[in-house]
Amino acid sequence: EIPNKDPGETGIITLDTSPMDDEEREMLALENWMDEVYNEEEDNLLFDDESFEPRDNVFDPDYGTSSTDKSSALEEKFMKEYEAFEREFSEESQEWRDQFATVERFEHREDPEGQEAFRGHLVVAITPEESDMVVAEKITERMAEEFGKAVFVETRVLGHARAEDNVFEVWLESYDVDLLHSKRQAFINSKLWLGPSEVDEEQLEYIVERVRYLISDDSRYSYRFSDYADVKA
Repeated sequence: EIPNKDPGETGIITLDTSPMDDEEREMLALENWMDEVYNEEEDNLLFDDESFEPRDNVFDPDYGTSSTDKSSALEEKFMKEYEAFEREFSEESQEWRDQFATVERFEHREDPEGQEAFRGHLVVAITPEESDMVVAEKITERMAEEFGKAVFVETRVLGHARAEDNVFEVWLESYDVDLLHSKRQAFINSKLWLGPSEVDEEQLEYIVERVRYLISDDSRYSYRFSDYADVKA
């Protein structure tokens, strides 16, 4: 007779497929943000540390790169484990293996023309909804048509955002950082945010014209009253 055991007494792991609540969703977003912006090794590197290099200074043109072989060692270790995994489960389909690990190789190419023309980074932050993806693609195509390599467009999909969060934000990082469209502000702060909630043809043309000005020399050498809001006479 096979004895019955409680799940806690076995090695079986059950997957909780129930939807995340708001607290779990917020914690996941925080964890992702921490992974993106926080590097414990770099943050604990002091200026008088013997291992401090010129490129560790945030004002160095090569800041963010590393001359150490730590990253290459990690990559080599991963590739050995990945190749062993591929050999062990070679009889399984590629689709099944891709559920656990995939490898994409990118070729870095210098683009002097693009670097010379570059004037701004346009970020389109959206939910994973298909309708948002369609509008974001439309914005990307319109910017490429109007500005070419002068404006780089990034579509940033916020995986933790839901349709009911009303998130569709567009901002430009150029000589300054400017919010150009905010669906969320239109819903929660309509007294201060007077723009529309959706990016229709008219709003898209408004964004184009704002980008045109904000990447221009007129904007670069101008000043704003808000820059001096804290200055007392």
